[in-house]
Amino acid sequence: MGVNTKEFKIAICGDGGVGKTSLIHKLITQDFNAHYVPTQGADVKSIIVPTNQGYCIKFNCWDIAGVDKFGTLRDGFFIGSSGCIVLYDALSRSTHKSLPTWYRDFTRVCQGAPVVIACNKVEKSDDRKVGPKKIGRFLRQNSLPHSNMSVKTGYGIKLPFLHLARKLTGDDSLEFINSPALQPPPEVVEPDNDVENVALSSNQQMQRSRKLLIR
Repeated sequence: MGVNTKEFKIAICGDGGVGKTSLIHKLITQDFNAHYVPTQGADVKSIIVPTNQGYCIKFNCWDIAGVDKFGTLRDGFFIGSSGCIVLYDALSRSTHKSLPTWYRDFTRVCQGAPVVIACNKVEKSDDRKVGPKKIGRFLRQNSLPHSNMSVKTGYGIKLPFLHLARKLTGDDSLEFINSPALQPPPEVVEPDNDVENVALSSNQQMQRSRKLLIR
């Protein structure tokens, strides 16, 4: 890895069907694949992101299986992670209820590593089952940042990575460059004052990506 690239292992976790694999696929290809195929164990893909600080960040994304039969293997997958994005589904209460378990399992192995909670499928706001108040208590208790996203439309999908990048580099002025802002999908449900998207402002939302390189 060149001197102008910083490399981090990032665990992408959450229950099955929340959009982990689709998120990584969207970032790499710009395409959304609606066909759900459960991840077996863990799948690893790398994404390289140019920044405004003159270097790139390479995220080695570990897509961790959400099905129970791989639960005993998760500790091994988590080892060495610099940070974690935990996804849940805005349309599924059960995926929200699993957040404390995922958070506990990751932080037990990777103490002190930053974690971002991300809510996927916010474009389907009329069908939303998990509102801001339900998630608020868990976020406050653990001082966790939260981000809304839509893997289908591309809305907000880079913001959790930006938050982790800033934490891991210690640079709050860091930005991903050469990416125009995403337009939010219709009727996005924004969090209330108790559930803010910490350090993830709307003017930092970016759209275009390329395979293995977000330009």
